[in-house]
Amino acid sequence: GPICLAEIAARQQLSLSYLEQLFGKLRRAGLVGSARGPGGGYRLARGSDAITIADIATVRQERALRSGDSLIMGRPGVLLSLASQYGANTLDTTRRLEAALHDMLPALKAQGITVYPALHRPANFVEVALHSLEHSLVIAAVLILAVLYLFLRDWRSAFITFLAIPLSLLAAAALLDKMGDTLNTMTLGGFAVALGVLVDDAIIGIENILRRLHENAGTAAPRPRLSVIAEATLEVRGPVIFATLVVIAIFLPVLFSSSVQGHFLGPLALAFILAVLASLLVALTATPAFAALMLRARDYRADAAWIRKLKTWQASAVGTAQRHLAVAGAVVALATVAALVTL
Repeated sequence: GPICLAEIAARQQLSLSYLEQLFGKLRRAGLVGSARGPGGGYRLARGSDAITIADIATVRQERALRSGDSLIMGRPGVLLSLASQYGANTLDTTRRLEAALHDMLPALKAQGITVYPALHRPANFVEVALHSLEHSLVIAAVLILAVLYLFLRDWRSAFITFLAIPLSLLAAAALLDKMGDTLNTMTLGGFAVALGVLVDDAIIGIENILRRLHENAGTAAPRPRLSVIAEATLEVRGPVIFATLVVIAIFLPVLFSSSVQGHFLGPLALAFILAVLASLLVALTATPAFAALMLRARDYRADAAWIRKLKTWQASAVGTAQRHLAVAGAVVALATVAALVTL
């Protein structure tokens, strides 16, 4: 049938004059009819036979078209650039490519080609970011240990509470691996955000265990230590679980967001939630076990004067808020609205 150039130009958004010049060349080559068909169309000169590229052009194998020039150490060179696909691991891909290039080095050197493997290495940014996060995690862990000892004033209690951090992070990392995720800048960022939260559940459990052990030692007929520790852990189980769920609920909108920001911050939220859930499990299982092995009734320390003063202020503030609950609720509501308006 006839080929209408006007229709092709309109559909493909091409210039009609350009198509007319092209079909003029095809007509002179005898590949289309020598005269226009009805409606300004052209007819193929070879009937139903397919027209190949070789019929209208010279086909030969050549190197790929260059998209630009690169100078390496002042000499013409070839720059290899990696484009990351969704879900690909930049570190793993870079290391595999470097291993392949290392195997090719003898052949490249024999041809006088010098390879500079670290000129444009995408993994450099990832490795620097991971190193910075690991350094931050270590500093934060040391500061948390110092604060724990400052408040608990007993090295055994502080050490048991501090153990919740590595145990929770190891458990969360194992879960991430089972889910197919890796440790990257976002997941390590989630762990860094969770550091201060991981010890909360363990602190509550340790403080109650120490208090119960001290009270049990002062009775006329002390009960077995294991029973006291188990009951002390069960006493705070409910508040600990609810407090953990409240913290997790804050990150659920980020985890399930379908926006670009949600996809970007989703791994951070997932790592945070897994670490906090792991800390809850550690506080209810490992922390009482370590307490049974290491704590004694005489390890209990009465609150220091400055801690008792802080508790007095806190109790006074809570009492005032309860007596003026409507005013306190209005202040919280206004603060929430103000925060939402600034978003």
